[in-house]
Amino acid sequence: LPAGYRFYPTDEELLFYYLYERKSKGCIKYSNIIRDLDVYNYPSEQLRNFAYDNGDNRMYFFASLNKKYENGLRANRRVPGGYWKASQKSQDVKDRYRNRGTKISLAYYMDNYNDDVQLHKDANGEKTNWLMKEYRL
Repeated sequence: LPAGYRFYPTDEELLFYYLYERKSKGCIKYSNIIRDLDVYNYPSEQLRNFAYDNGDNRMYFFASLNKKYENGLRANRRVPGGYWKASQKSQDVKDRYRNRGTKISLAYYMDNYNDDVQLHKDANGEKTNWLMKEYRL
């Protein structure tokens, strides 16, 4: 970005101008700011290595959401050494006329389990300061 500019989009802008454009056209302007990355393959502290540095600790990625079960609807948000867990109900993101997508807030929990071990109701996870907002069309 040119000097003096910051990338600080609203929820509506993220959904309408970036996520929708990316999904429908396959590309966006300033693709170096919102990068393609499977965020669920990395522990939270490694994400900064892949992110555009806007100077405000916010990171933006396009990622596909994997299902927890092949024929199920639940998302698999397990990562090496922890998991992302919803911290609030999903919220509708609307323009003046209709619902355009949803936003969900997630918190990162660390655990001491091997990735192959299934956690029962996210037992023994330690909540960290990492937060994520996930947007869906």
